[in-house]
Amino acid sequence: MGTRQILTTAGLLAALWLGAGCQPPGAKAMFKGEELLEANQPKAAAAQFEEATKLLPKDWRAWNYLGLARHRAGDLAGSQEAYQKAIELVGNRRYSKSHPSAVLEFNIGRLYLDQNQTVEALNRLMTFAEQDQSFSSCYWLAEAYRVNGNFEGAEVMLKRALEKQPKSAVAWNRLGTVQLALKDSTNALTSFQTALKHDKKFYPAQGNIAVLLHRYAPEGLADHEALALEAYEAYLSHPDAETAEVSHAMAELKAILNPPELTFHNGTNSVAGAETNLPPAVLVIPEPPLAPLRPSNIVVQVPTTRTNGGAIGVVPTNIVPRPPPTIVAATNTRPVPPENTVVIVPPEAPQPPPESTRPVVPPTAPVQPGPRPQLVVPEKVRPVVPNIAGIARYSYTQPARPAPTKSVPARKAFEQAAHAHGLNQLDKAIAGYRQVLQLDPGVQQAHHNLALALQAKGQLKEALAEFEVALAINPLSRESRQGFAAALNSSNFYIDAAREYQVLLQTFPNHGPAHLDLAGVYANHLKMSAEAKAHYRRALELAPNHQQAPAIRAWLAQQP
Repeated sequence: MGTRQILTTAGLLAALWLGAGCQPPGAKAMFKGEELLEANQPKAAAAQFEEATKLLPKDWRAWNYLGLARHRAGDLAGSQEAYQKAIELVGNRRYSKSHPSAVLEFNIGRLYLDQNQTVEALNRLMTFAEQDQSFSSCYWLAEAYRVNGNFEGAEVMLKRALEKQPKSAVAWNRLGTVQLALKDSTNALTSFQTALKHDKKFYPAQGNIAVLLHRYAPEGLADHEALALEAYEAYLSHPDAETAEVSHAMAELKAILNPPELTFHNGTNSVAGAETNLPPAVLVIPEPPLAPLRPSNIVVQVPTTRTNGGAIGVVPTNIVPRPPPTIVAATNTRPVPPENTVVIVPPEAPQPPPESTRPVVPPTAPVQPGPRPQLVVPEKVRPVVPNIAGIARYSYTQPARPAPTKSVPARKAFEQAAHAHGLNQLDKAIAGYRQVLQLDPGVQQAHHNLALALQAKGQLKEALAEFEVALAINPLSRESRQGFAAALNSSNFYIDAAREYQVLLQTFPNHGPAHLDLAGVYANHLKMSAEAKAHYRRALELAPNHQQAPAIRAWLAQQP
């Protein structure tokens, strides 16, 4: 695996006991523990690593290994305790890409996923992804987005993961479930079929194909019921298939494909064989279909015990654009809901390992720590918008990403502030969000909602600063990037607004409101008609029947 760095015997001795002629007891325990981990004996490995931490209490690697072993053994609380001890030992060095302890952010992010602490998992995995773009990093960040309800972000990261390992059936299958959640059944079907192409024995993809053809068939697909029945039969050929649910679905399909004949008696008709005892028509499994797999042993092999995922309900932006040539950016002023909004998902089954099940472990060579890097979107995805005389530029504050404290009072205060915000009690909402951030400055939703409330009151300077903090916490947030760009536009920072819309479209290229708003900035303020036309046309491609489509077409027709 690309992110795994092997802890060799020679390297460990060099790092721990320079010049020693034999293995010290602490190093022996670590070597033995690693062997047991490789042999899939995590409980025995944990005992060895516990011994290593007693002998080498200041070595963060021993604590990291202990966390891995406990995690794999199902001791999630013990795993978290070990990781926290490792974090205490390395401090901010783990934020440096060059320091091996960076893997701690990944490992504890994975742990948070299995503890159903979805927001914390997203923050940790995003921190690691800023430094590492391996398959595992991208895949698990996608999973964190998915369980938080951000399916578009999950799709983006899964595609990046597949660039690293294009033959991963697990990743293709997960991409299909995400695309189905986005109501893109055509591409979802292709993704499931690609998963089977790369691993013909990967039966969950076969099951997902059956459910898709049965319940979510692409429009215009002929004979999808017959195809679904064939897919179910192929799925049932696997010994671990979900037979109960599939049997009901197949009975329903057979009744559709082979309807009972009608017989007539004395001028009245009755259905022959009415007492067929067919089971009632039921939905096989709620979305995502057939308990899509979660490769929990890509990095740390842990039995999946979570049955329901608590996810932040993400409010769609519902941006209403203005017709050209007077289109200006708009943004959703509704607050993001509280963190305890729950989306029920079906149980997730354990799954076979993908290409590798080896854990991520750090290299041994110590590296001088460096300051934690701030995430900056690469310049190549920030198209250059020329400076134009008379147009002001925004001075970015580039705030540091605040660390979350997971304060219980902060959650309660957030709920109260969001309630006031929903009632348009802006002053009360603003005071509430500020109270939340005093208790826990790492609550991304509080920064985002505070920015919206400030913007609604016309306090644009303060709103821009809050949007920057929200993006420092989650740079891939579509809502925060959209709101930031719109606030820049409202503040007459048109060049910077255009740049932010372009950054947004780099991650979400099919986000129609961003194309429409960016076209308005180009047409109305930057006088870049060619760029405006390109984005108006793309907006029409994405929504040809949009309410502003006639006005857009009329504007385009007037352009040379």
